[in-house]
Amino acid sequence: MLFTFILTYNGFAYTRQIEAETLSGAFQDWQDTTQRIAGEPLKVGLRELLQGERLAPLKGMENVWACLFKLEGKNALLNIVKTVVAEPVKELVNIEE
Repeated sequence: MLFTFILTYNGFAYTRQIEAETLSGAFQDWQDTTQRIAGEPLKVGLRELLQGERLAPLKGMENVWACLFKLEGKNALLNIVKTVVAEPVKELVNIEE
C-alpha cells in the first residue's frame, strides 16, 4: 500500500510517499527516514518528538489521519493519506476558475 505524508510546518508543506503493508509500518519508516525539514537537519529525531502522540482518523473521511505536535517550538501538522494509484498522472493540470 502507498501512504502519502504531508507535514505542514513553518509555512511550508513537505510531502513524501512511503510504500508499506500497514499504516503503522509506513509511519515508522517515515519517522526513521525523515532526517531533514526545509533542508535543515532535525535536532531531535521524529520518533522522539512523536513519542506518545497519536494519529487520529479524520472524522467523516476514510483512510486519512492527522497528528499535531511541536517541532522545534513551532506547531507542526502531519496528515497521512492512504493513497490509491490507478494510473499515475504525469502531465501538468491547469486549474480553471
